[in-house]
Amino acid sequence: MPLNFKTGFGENLSGADFSGLYIRGAIFDGVTLIGANFANADITDSSFVDADLQGANFSNSNLHGSNMSNTNLSFANLVSADLSKTTFSNANISNANISTADLRNVNMHNVKGIYTDFSNSDLTYSYLSQSDFSYANFENIQAENIAIQTSNLSKANIFGANLYSSKVQFSSLEDTIMYGVNLDNSDLTGTSMQGVYLDTSYINDANLYMVNLKGASMYAADLNYSSFFKADLSNANLKNTSFLGSSLKDATLVGSDMSFSNFQNVLAVYADISHGKFYSSNILNTNFSGTFFDDTTFDYVKFDKTDLSETFMTNVKWKNSFIYNSLFSHATVVNNQIDSSLYLNVNSDYANWVDSKIQNTSFVGNNFNYSVVHNNTFDKTSFSNNDFNSSIISNSLFNSSSVYKNSLTDLQLENCQFNTTVVLENEEQHKFDDYLLANQVIISTEDLQHFILNNKKLEVNYSDLDFSNMDLSNTDFTNSILNRANFSGANLKGANLSNAQLRSAIFHRSILNNANMSGCNLEGADFSWSNLQGTILKSANLLNTRFFEAIGLESTIK
Repeated sequence: MPLNFKTGFGENLSGADFSGLYIRGAIFDGVTLIGANFANADITDSSFVDADLQGANFSNSNLHGSNMSNTNLSFANLVSADLSKTTFSNANISNANISTADLRNVNMHNVKGIYTDFSNSDLTYSYLSQSDFSYANFENIQAENIAIQTSNLSKANIFGANLYSSKVQFSSLEDTIMYGVNLDNSDLTGTSMQGVYLDTSYINDANLYMVNLKGASMYAADLNYSSFFKADLSNANLKNTSFLGSSLKDATLVGSDMSFSNFQNVLAVYADISHGKFYSSNILNTNFSGTFFDDTTFDYVKFDKTDLSETFMTNVKWKNSFIYNSLFSHATVVNNQIDSSLYLNVNSDYANWVDSKIQNTSFVGNNFNYSVVHNNTFDKTSFSNNDFNSSIISNSLFNSSSVYKNSLTDLQLENCQFNTTVVLENEEQHKFDDYLLANQVIISTEDLQHFILNNKKLEVNYSDLDFSNMDLSNTDFTNSILNRANFSGANLKGANLSNAQLRSAIFHRSILNNANMSGCNLEGADFSWSNLQGTILKSANLLNTRFFEAIGLESTIK
């Protein structure tokens, strides 16, 4: 028969010493045990309902299967205790030390656990509901399959915890420290994690539906294959994060920093990424259709096979970015600043490009059919092998730019101005020749040769143009953009090409005697059979550059 201590010894046993005793199944219901000592005791399957255990010592004790409902355990010592399958409903465990304890399969309903120390404990399969664990210490806990529902863990320390396959739902983890936490395969539906610190954490295959992550820090976190559907990540730090196969559908990322992050196979349709920041980010095979990017910055960002159709881009800044093989269909581009970027094989049909400034940029092999290009300024910008069929280009300014081998079928060209601009070999160009000549546009190879001979200093973007066999001697192309241009057989003797962009340019059998190519970007350029005697290549980028049977190379490199 279980021993009832209240009946046998009275209701006040404060300070009593039960250390090391074997009293399994004991009943302490309603007993005052303030400061009592149960260290190393075996109290398995005992009952402490309504007991006052403030400051009691249960270190290394066995309380497996016990009932602690309505108990006051504030400031108690339960270090290394076995509390597995114990019930703590309506208990007060604030300021208690329950570190390195066994809390597997524990039931904590309506518990008050403010400033409680659970560090290094095992809470696997435990159930915490409608409880307050604010400021508690859960550092390095093992808590696989733990369930935390409608509870408050704000400002808690959960550093390094293993919460694999957990359910943390409709709870508050605001301003919580969760560095290095494992939340893989977890469900955090409806939880508020505003201001949480999740740096270097693992949140793979997780469900974060409608989670509040405003101002959260998730630096270098793994967020792969997780769903952030309708989650709020406004002003979050997402630097160096990985979003492989994740969903950001209808998510809010206003003001978030996604620099150095990796987006691959992400579904981010109808998201709001206004005022966002992308620096040195990599975006591959991602769907951003219908997303807002207003006031966002893209610097050194690479897009490849990405869907940006029907996106809204007002006041966006692009610099040193690359958009490859992507969709821009029906996009709205207003008041953008685009600098030193490349658009290659992009489908931008039915798009609106309005009131923007584009400089030092190249558009190659894109589809602008049925698009509107209005009131833009193009400085040192090249267009080659694009389709502008049935498009409208109006009220735009082209400075030191080139339009080469594009399709202009049914194009409407209205009220545009051209300065030092070349328009060559475009399909259906003849329909505009009179208009272009009236605007002093260079429209033939002969005109281009004549222009160069009479204007020895040019800072232009003539990428992809064919300069083969031209006399370019002593021409100053300093800081020009001439990527993929063909200089085969050209005379560049004494030419100044310092700091020019000449990636993948062709110089077969060119004469480059005493040419200045210092600081040039010559990545992938081909100088086969060229004469390089006296050519200056100081500080030039020669990555993957070809010099097959070039003359004078040794003296040039020296």
